[in-house]
Amino acid sequence: MEPPKIIIRYLESRHGAPREFRDHAVHLLHTDVYQLIVGPPIADDRALVSKELYTARLLAMVPRSFRSESVRLADLLADYELLLPRQLLEAKIDEWALEDAYKHATITEDEAATAILRMRNEPATANRVVVAPSDVALAYTTGHDFAGEGADRFRWVPITHQRRYLEYPVAVTTRKTEAAKLFPVIAALRDAVAQVPGYTRLTSP
Repeated sequence: MEPPKIIIRYLESRHGAPREFRDHAVHLLHTDVYQLIVGPPIADDRALVSKELYTARLLAMVPRSFRSESVRLADLLADYELLLPRQLLEAKIDEWALEDAYKHATITEDEAATAILRMRNEPATANRVVVAPSDVALAYTTGHDFAGEGADRFRWVPITHQRRYLEYPVAVTTRKTEAAKLFPVIAALRDAVAQVPGYTRLTSP
C-alpha cells in the first residue's frame, strides 16, 4: 500500500495554553479537521482516546556557574527575574494560588523558544532566568542543530515544587471511532520520539 499522506500543522502560540488547546485543537479533532492532535492528554471526553508520547519537565535555563542540580519554584519567584511564557504555568498558578507570588515575575507572551533565543543572545544576567519545557529545551542544548553559538554559556535544571518535579504529560489523541485505523500511526510516532537523540532528557535533564 502507498503510505498515507500526512500533513502537520502547528498550533499558533495563543492556542497552546491548556484551555485554548481544548477549545481549538480538540474542537477541530471532533469536527474531522484533524485526525490526530498532540498535546495534553484528554481524559474526560468519552469520544476520544489519548496515548502518552512522553512526559516533559519544566526547566530553568541558568548560567553555567549555577551550582545546584535543580531549583525550587519558590526560590525562582523570590530571587530571580523570570522570563516565562505564561501558558507554561497557567494551570499551576491557579491550582497552587500563586498569583501574588508572580507579581514580580516577567510574564512574557513569547513562545518558549523565542524566550530562549532572547536570553541566549543577550548579555548574561545572574538573576534572569528563562523557563521552558524540556521538549523545547532539548533543541537548545550543546550538540543539537538548533543550539547554535552561545549554548554552552547556559545549562538546564529541573524546577521543583513541594519536593516534586513540575511535569507535563504529552499525548497523541484521536477519536475512538478512528483509533483502530490510526493506532499504527500512533505507534510509529511513539517509536520516533523514543529514537530522538537525548530523548531521556525529556524527563531527566
